[in-house]
Amino acid sequence: TGGPQLPELCGRSESSPVGVETGPILEELGMDGRGYRDYLESGRGDELINPFQRAAAKLVLGSEPFAGRIREMLKGRPDPGDQPSLREILRVEGAVAAIFPEAGPARRMRLLLYAHRRHSNLRTMEIGRLYCRTHGAVFLAVRDLEAEATEIPAFATRLRALAKRLEKN
Repeated sequence: TGGPQLPELCGRSESSPVGVETGPILEELGMDGRGYRDYLESGRGDELINPFQRAAAKLVLGSEPFAGRIREMLKGRPDPGDQPSLREILRVEGAVAAIFPEAGPARRMRLLLYAHRRHSNLRTMEIGRLYCRTHGAVFLAVRDLEAEATEIPAFATRLRALAKRLEKN
């Protein structure tokens, strides 16, 4: 095949997946393999900025009453690094299985994503990580199931039953 492979350009020895090559792209950009490697390495020394630290610092800037309100709002919220307990995961999975016993694997996954998003303290990124999905998949599951509930009253009734079951536990 054409030009150098991506791992070679990045200084790695393993080969790229079949069909992934940079030759045509580098030719289009008017670069060769060495020029691209230099370009990649030029950014290595820069210190990465943690966007959360910037955001967190901005949250408490302002008057003392404002900072106090923010601190009060954040009380009791789970730490973003917290992992859900196995008990919480099993509680949601049990509720979904009880209300939707006929759901196949894909449908069950979407229902689990929905149930965690609407009835737990987990954020979309955490739910996605828990089920090896993206936060976008969590968002789409919620959107699609809520749209389905507006069109099919029997499904909406079952989602309300799921919510009631999860509120009880």
